[in-house]
Amino acid sequence: MKTPATAIALVIALASAQGTAAVDQDFQSADRDGSRDVSKAEFAAASQDLRSDWDANNDDAVDEREYQAGLFKAWDRDGDGGISRFEYDEAKRNWARDKTLAPFGELDADNDKVLSRAELSNGLTQGNFYEAWDTDGDGTVDNDEFDAALFATWDADRSGSIDQSEYDGMAGKADAGKAAKAAQAKIVALSDWDNEDLYRGGLSVDDLIGEDVYGASGDDIGDVEDVLFGSDGRAIAIVAEVGGFLNIGDTHVSVPWDEVTMRADDEGVDVPLNEDNIENYGLFSRDAVSQKTAADNIVAGVDDATVQRSWRATELIGDYARLRDGETYSNYGYVDDLIVKDGKLAATVVTPDVRYGLQGSYAYPYYGYGYGFGWEPGGEFYDIPYDRDEVAEIEPFDYDSL
Repeated sequence: MKTPATAIALVIALASAQGTAAVDQDFQSADRDGSRDVSKAEFAAASQDLRSDWDANNDDAVDEREYQAGLFKAWDRDGDGGISRFEYDEAKRNWARDKTLAPFGELDADNDKVLSRAELSNGLTQGNFYEAWDTDGDGTVDNDEFDAALFATWDADRSGSIDQSEYDGMAGKADAGKAAKAAQAKIVALSDWDNEDLYRGGLSVDDLIGEDVYGASGDDIGDVEDVLFGSDGRAIAIVAEVGGFLNIGDTHVSVPWDEVTMRADDEGVDVPLNEDNIENYGLFSRDAVSQKTAADNIVAGVDDATVQRSWRATELIGDYARLRDGETYSNYGYVDDLIVKDGKLAATVVTPDVRYGLQGSYAYPYYGYGYGFGWEPGGEFYDIPYDRDEVAEIEPFDYDSL
């Protein structure tokens, strides 16, 4: 479901404060015909300031040197003059979907864990990035080529237009450097982190998945297959496979979180489903679940269901976790579980790799959208904003106390 256009500044800078060229228009202004989609022509009109920012000598063309400088600014999200491994990984996901980039370690020639402009330029040259933008092969990227290439980066679903969700996603990434810095103030010190708070009313998502589902009659009608979360970490619904009493075979339903009751013995959940109301619990019948298909650039759901700007617990459970290591992140362990409290994600549970010498699993504060670390749908890793010494401060998570 596309959200109504909101008055958010259309940031096409994709970069640091120093390198940002923000177009003084919000999505509504860019969407001149009010179609809730920004066409190529509308996008070109809105991107003039960015084009001028990259075109340093104002000759209405971006040469390879200007191009590499522009991309460096765009990828240096926090504007510190270097590209960390985290920034590089983000750039690969957003800018290099159809291109091949060398691993970070190969480009980091001086092994300082940060890419300089020269080091990044080597990678861009190896990956033929400039050639992909210079479609007529004349050695420069003219205005039309620039607009087309930038549009293709924002148009993630290749639909030929940019909708609100695509805009929100890229505009959010554009200002991620500032957001990441602001988020530092919200990091919970592990010295103040207490598992006891999780034990009081916390719920293991891993334990919930697979539990029996009991319908309005009290009969066992199926099993929990997944939990859906919103971008703010709020639990939206459970996805369950049910059947038996319907004479239609097994099917999936989505039951809003506030209509799910955990049984006192922790053996299953009660939901208000019966033969008369099951159509109200279809995968696409609730606000949390989109009526659109994956063409809206949204996260794939269970068995081809889709959830707009939301995600499934099983997307994060099973991912690798990393620890902060200077300006980048190092492999740490495996995300085993998520802990929900008061209807919202409170913690991720990670089992460290054996080389860390830590026994058991450890619960860490959950960090999602807007931090510049943590995790977002489609991410390859869950990045924990603590270093090796800090994670050694807390006690293992005791499931028997949950």
